[in-house]
Amino acid sequence: KGDYIMEREFVIVIDSCGDLSTELRQKYGIEYAKMGLVKKLKEGDVEVAADLDWNLYTNKELNDWMRGGMLIKTTQVSNQEYTEVFSKILSQGKDILYIACSSALSGSYNFSLVVKEELLEKYPDAKIIIGCDAHGLDALNNENVQKTFNFIEELELNVLENIELKK
Repeated sequence: KGDYIMEREFVIVIDSCGDLSTELRQKYGIEYAKMGLVKKLKEGDVEVAADLDWNLYTNKELNDWMRGGMLIKTTQVSNQEYTEVFSKILSQGKDILYIACSSALSGSYNFSLVVKEELLEKYPDAKIIIGCDAHGLDALNNENVQKTFNFIEELELNVLENIELKK
């Protein structure tokens, strides 16, 4: 607990709740797993990716939709999205530090744990550390990312222990 030394390069992954600009993600080499965005229309629901790069729609369009009374909801990151994002990193021989949206707000965290277990069978030497709460991303403000990695690893173990205790 807490004394894991990185033997391999790792990539920080966030989900759409991380809300980091393209520039910041590129600067720090951060990847992200897209949540879904559901537009509630009279004709039915339309789902698109919650796009932090604003390629699918602009910030102004999103605000106009909401100002116009359109109900907008987000969905959790899908297993397929996690598998694609995590596999891309693991296939390069890198480990993952995933900072998820709070498990109290989204089922994404639970999906990430399922995908983690599946991918560790394929990449048994990999390390995938999953922590909750992408808001603020303390990893960017911490001069020693290794300490952040160790903290998240410890946090993950504590969350899993608490889940087991509740069963």
